[in-house]
Amino acid sequence: MAVDKGDRSERAARGMFIGALALACGACGGGRHHEPASAGNTSAGGSVDSDGAGTLGGRSSSAGNAGAGDELAAAGAAAEGGASSVGGESAQAGTGLAGGMAGEQATQPGGTSPGGASSGGRDALGGATSGGTSSGGTSSGGMEASGGTTSGGMDGMAGTSSGGANSGGAPASCGDALLDAAEECDDGNDKNLDGCSAACRYELAFRMTTIAVQGASAPAFCSPSTNALGRAFSSAALSQINTALQQSISDGTLNNLLQFTGLDDLTGASDDSSLAIGFLPAAPDSANGPWAGGTAIDLWFRVPSASVDAQGAALSSLSGTLSAHSLGAGPGLLKLPLAIGGAPSTLSMSSARLRATLNASPEPNVPAPPPAALAPGLTVLQSIAGSGSGQGICGNVTVDSLAHIPVPASLASGGASACAACTGSRAYKACSGNTVESGCNSMLDVLVGGCKTLLCLVSVVTASQPDVAAPGSAAVRPLSLGTGNAVPSSQSTGNDDAYSSYFKFDANRAHITGVQ
Repeated sequence: MAVDKGDRSERAARGMFIGALALACGACGGGRHHEPASAGNTSAGGSVDSDGAGTLGGRSSSAGNAGAGDELAAAGAAAEGGASSVGGESAQAGTGLAGGMAGEQATQPGGTSPGGASSGGRDALGGATSGGTSSGGTSSGGMEASGGTTSGGMDGMAGTSSGGANSGGAPASCGDALLDAAEECDDGNDKNLDGCSAACRYELAFRMTTIAVQGASAPAFCSPSTNALGRAFSSAALSQINTALQQSISDGTLNNLLQFTGLDDLTGASDDSSLAIGFLPAAPDSANGPWAGGTAIDLWFRVPSASVDAQGAALSSLSGTLSAHSLGAGPGLLKLPLAIGGAPSTLSMSSARLRATLNASPEPNVPAPPPAALAPGLTVLQSIAGSGSGQGICGNVTVDSLAHIPVPASLASGGASACAACTGSRAYKACSGNTVESGCNSMLDVLVGGCKTLLCLVSVVTASQPDVAAPGSAAVRPLSLGTGNAVPSSQSTGNDDAYSSYFKFDANRAHITGVQ
C-alpha cells in the first residue's frame, strides 16, 4: 500500500492467544455465560467417557454483540454436553475468545513536506520509553516520496515505529470523489477506517481465518522458544481448543484483524524496510448483509473506537519489515484487555514477535468495495500465511496479568469439570465478580497448582512455573501456592516474570468499515 511513510502511527500488538487460553479452560467444561446471547449456543465443554478420554470441544454458533470500548461481548450459552460454559462471559464469542487492544503512545510531529500542491507532515509515534523520531517525507509537484526513519520503542515497551495512520501527505484533490494520478482511491471524504484513508490511500487489513494454539516448542525467532503456556495444556485439550477456535472464526464470532500501514507495494512483492502491523478486535458489519459464514476475502468489519487512535490507527501494533514476501515484526509489548471467564482483564505480553508470508498465490487482484472507486490497475494481495514452519506469533505473558484473571467457574469447586485435589492438581474457588478478590482463585493459581479432573484421571493443566525472567532480573522467582491454593499477592503483584507462548495463524484480506 503506497502509504506515505509519515502516515503511520506507532502502536503495540494485541491478539488472541489469551482468548485461546480461555478456551483451554472452556474446553474442560463450562459454567453458563451471564450475558444474553445474540444467537445460538456455544459449547466449549463436551463430555468425558468412562475410560477417561476427554472431549473438550463443542459447537460454537453464537454471534457476538458488539460492546462499547475495546470489549466485544458476545456469548451464547455454552455447554458441557449441552448446558454450561467454561468461559463465563467472553469477548467476541461464547467460546471465551476475545479481542480488544490497548497500548500507550506518544505522538511527535515529524518533518515537513515542501513543494507540491499539498504538503503533508508526518507523525512519528515512538516507544513508551524511546520515543520515535521522523525526518518527514517530501513531496514535489504533487508526487509523494516517503522519507525519514522512525525508531521504535525498546522491547517490552509500547513502541513500534511507523508514522500516522494515513494522515498527512494527501494530494490536493483528495476528498473530491474524483480520482487523479496521485491517488489510490477517493471516496469523497477525509476520513480513515472506511476503506480509503484521509490521504486517499487504500486501507489494507486482513482477518485471521485460522488460529491454532501450539503445544510444541516455538521457533527460533521467539525469545525464548519454550512455549511454557501452550505446553501446560494436554494435547487432547489443545486439539479441542483449536477446533472450537476454528468454529468461532467460521461463525463470525471471533474476528481478529491485522491493520497494515506503511506497506508501499500493495501486492506484497516489493521489499519494505518500515511498516507497521496493528492488531484489532472486530465484529461483522451488518451493512454488508447477514453473516454468510466461512472465511471469504473482502468481508466487512467494524472495530471498537477505544482500540484505535484519533487517526484510526490501531493502538496495539508491531513494527516490521518485508523481504522476498517474508514478513517479520516485533519485538514489542502487547497489552491485551479482554474478558475471560466473565471478567474483564488485561494481559501483558513482552517480546511479542510475528513471522509470516505475504502470499503471491492466489495472485493479487482488484479488491471488492469499499472503496467503490480505485485507481486503474490497482491490485492488492489476498492472503497471509503464518502457519508454516518457523512462522506464527509468540510472546511472554506476565505473572501479574495472569493473576488478575479469575479462574473459570467450570474449573472451580462445584463446576462441571472441577479440578480435583490430588498430586499435580488443586481445588479452586470461583470468584463472585469480575475481579480476583481475597478468597478466590486466578488462572495463575491453576497454572502453578495444575488441574486434573474426573477423580484425577484426566489431566487438563500441568502444574508449571514461569520460564521468562522479568527485564533486569537474573532469574525467575519461583511461585508457590498459599492459603486457599492461591499464589500470594506478594509474589504476583508487579511481577513481570512470564510464561512464554506461541500460536499459528492464517489471514485473508478484509475491510474495516468504521468504528463502534
